[in-house]
Amino acid sequence: MENEMKRVKRTEAATLRTLSIATFNETFEADNTVENMRAYLQAAYNLEKLEQELANPDSEFQFIFHAGKLAGYVKLNVGEAQSESQGKKALEIERIYIKQEFKRQGLGSKLLNYGIEQAQKLGKDYVWLGV
Repeated sequence: MENEMKRVKRTEAATLRTLSIATFNETFEADNTVENMRAYLQAAYNLEKLEQELANPDSEFQFIFHAGKLAGYVKLNVGEAQSESQGKKALEIERIYIKQEFKRQGLGSKLLNYGIEQAQKLGKDYVWLGV
């Protein structure tokens, strides 16, 4: 099946929010209380915060589509946008989120490899995964 990637625009923040909440719920809902999930999702994926992240020139979001359907995304950070400062020679892969229905199809690997390729293009010495 064909996969396509597309940089997320600031005007797509609502779509990014919906996807973030859905994939996070699919992954972590069973291991958390409703209250904890609600608090985290409101803090991490509120529209204003996502719009600020999308506007940050040191962050990049890429949607990935599988057979024309939105399947997930990756978030990359350099410089001050990194969730923990690792210096100017580092690129952080902060999020790789894939909808449950698209898992086990190589999309996560494609997003990981994209991050590595971007690090090489930007002359970074290493890539690290933020969690």
